[in-house]
Amino acid sequence: MKKFRAAALVFCIFILVPQYSFADWTKLKLDGFAENSDSDGDNITDASDNCPGVYNPDQSDNDTDGYGDVCDSSSAFAVLDTQLESVTIFDNATGSTKTVGIDILANWWTMRTAGDSGWLVKGCNYEKNIFTLWHMDTSGTMRGSMIPATMGGIFYAGLRNGTIVQNDFYSGALTQTSGDGVLLKTIDVRLDVEQATETRIWHNSGDIASLSSGGFVVVPESGRLSTGGAGYTPLLCFYSDNLTLQTIKDISARQCTLINMVGMPRGGFVALGNADGSDHITPLVYFDDN
Repeated sequence: MKKFRAAALVFCIFILVPQYSFADWTKLKLDGFAENSDSDGDNITDASDNCPGVYNPDQSDNDTDGYGDVCDSSSAFAVLDTQLESVTIFDNATGSTKTVGIDILANWWTMRTAGDSGWLVKGCNYEKNIFTLWHMDTSGTMRGSMIPATMGGIFYAGLRNGTIVQNDFYSGALTQTSGDGVLLKTIDVRLDVEQATETRIWHNSGDIASLSSGGFVVVPESGRLSTGGAGYTPLLCFYSDNLTLQTIKDISARQCTLINMVGMPRGGFVALGNADGSDHITPLVYFDDN
């Protein structure tokens, strides 16, 4: 494990787009497209356009994932700014920058990758107590939305097989849904840990990161003092795409608390956290796939 300092990310979250695709995101329910509308003027209606926000009459899609090449860039990364209520997209290949307002998407947002096809943005309507996942392609166009399977599932990730996994903060239940929101499978991460290690997990669960090599890693207990934890994250659980537990890693000796995690394009994952068990974010920690 390597550890290095980074500026505190109080309002911004940086998300890289890994170089693999989630074809099943095309199943997300399209909403907000008026019938027969053609936003980009390429003579293809938005509902049929593989990139409704950018002019592309040829509809080229080299990786055949359902998203046009002009809004399916593996060289793009995004910055989520929760203070300015916006997402800024940077494309390293073209040098272009675009900022998209997200103030209409409820509030309290987080962001995760959806492969080459862009990002997932999650928000909460507190008045109705409803979480929603929106899919944004790399041109900044909202392509669809879905209601997550679990209300406590504030941690989520898109897997290589096109499914979404969510870790329930309160119960430790982990659900897997298809791209169009159909519940596929539910497991109990805490029970998996108890059966494998004879260690009982009592406190709130932590984040999830999808891995470019396949599968994902999940924190069964965050360890934050504010949630009754010991002041550090004790374990990392590695799962396959079909939610089978592969291995459990004990990282308690590191004495670090992992709060937000994201998979890296060429392997491993990074985590934002701290070394004192608080809710503050100071160091950026890199882990490999093992």
